[in-house]
Amino acid sequence: MHDLTILKYLAGPVIGAIIGYFTNYLAVKMLFRPRHPKVLFGKQLPFTPGAIPKGKDRLAKAAGTIVAENLVTEADLTDRLLSPAMTEAVTDKVMETMDADLETSLVALTRSPESYHALKAKAAAGLTDQVISAVSDMGIEAILTNKVGDAIRTWAMGSMLGMFLSDKKIDAITEQMGEKVREFIDDHGREYIRPAVDRKLDQLEAASPTALLEQAEVDREALRGMIGDLYRRLVKAGVSSLTGKIDIAGIIEDKINGMAVEDLEVMVLQVMKKELDTIVNLGALIGLILGLVNLLINYFL
Repeated sequence: MHDLTILKYLAGPVIGAIIGYFTNYLAVKMLFRPRHPKVLFGKQLPFTPGAIPKGKDRLAKAAGTIVAENLVTEADLTDRLLSPAMTEAVTDKVMETMDADLETSLVALTRSPESYHALKAKAAAGLTDQVISAVSDMGIEAILTNKVGDAIRTWAMGSMLGMFLSDKKIDAITEQMGEKVREFIDDHGREYIRPAVDRKLDQLEAASPTALLEQAEVDREALRGMIGDLYRRLVKAGVSSLTGKIDIAGIIEDKINGMAVEDLEVMVLQVMKKELDTIVNLGALIGLILGLVNLLINYFL
């Protein structure tokens, strides 16, 4: 009889705890389940699908708006990118790249040895054409007529040969020489100039960009400072432009809408499983407390 009395008093709190536990457990499960609408006799059953699958579109839009307006703002991105650690890391990486020989740096920039060598050959051809064009624009005929003609006159002056070389004959000779030289440059200039250009480019690519700048008396620390300043200017100018062009809210909304309900459930549970378990256990605790309160009320009344 005594045992039955104790059982009678304990039954209320225990049943309350069990009801509270399973009520909250069911509520948590109904956040995700059922994952899809259930239809009976042509009509969709209430509470199907679960709260999160049913409100997936609204959740996606709200999450995108919250992240874009409060979590990933232009100021946040700028502050993170301009932090001393980030600026130092970027500067170190740029300096590391510039310390390599120019060929390695440019190959890394083009991401293809074939592309780099094609660009190098194109640059060499362009420089060769520029040299030939510059020589052609010098007016080689006029230079030979004036300079070589003057040299011949000086050499022949006062000699027997000078009596037979009039200025007209000397000019005719030098003009003909100039024409021949110009023809030779036009026809064979590339054969002589291109190898010289290639050798010069080979010498340049064997040196590092920092070594070339140091030859120009640019101090290494000053170079680091310039790189850091350039990075900061690019970030300040670029973040505003990027955030204006990148629809962060839209990206997040599309990502969530594109997720399967199962994947969305896994993601939420990875983040909030401990909190959801606490809610379920809290239901049991509240049920137990209510059962005890009811027991005390019945006892005193």
